[in-house]
Amino acid sequence: MIAGIIHRWRIGRLQRQAEAVRRHYLKALKVETDHEERDRLSSEAMDEEGVITDEIDWLLGRRLKDQARRYHVPVPDFDTKEGGPYERSQHDGRWRLTRPELHRLRSAIRAERKESFEAWSRWVALVLPVVSLVISIIALLRK
Repeated sequence: MIAGIIHRWRIGRLQRQAEAVRRHYLKALKVETDHEERDRLSSEAMDEEGVITDEIDWLLGRRLKDQARRYHVPVPDFDTKEGGPYERSQHDGRWRLTRPELHRLRSAIRAERKESFEAWSRWVALVLPVVSLVISIIALLRK
């Protein structure tokens, strides 16, 4: 639970940084009139935002792999082949899950969570009436 809170905080912080980068460069682009300078600023903005996006994707992949292990969902084996489940980041060189693989893993985890919840809810639905009956009998016997 605490890991989830920390993860959300880190992702939120990075998203706020990306938004600050966007605002900064949009403001600079509005002021700049030179075409070459505008191209340079646009390139810098995309590069800085790309670094942050790569970090977000890496953190998401790490979190999903941790959850997949917890729910016994198969995690793709590390494979560096082109078109495989992993890709190298353009900015920091770290390997991360591709976006389609992130979506597939997230869907598999959600399905496993749902199945686990349904199993527990069936047991609660069976046990709750029995517990209520026992409490009612005890209340009647005490009168």
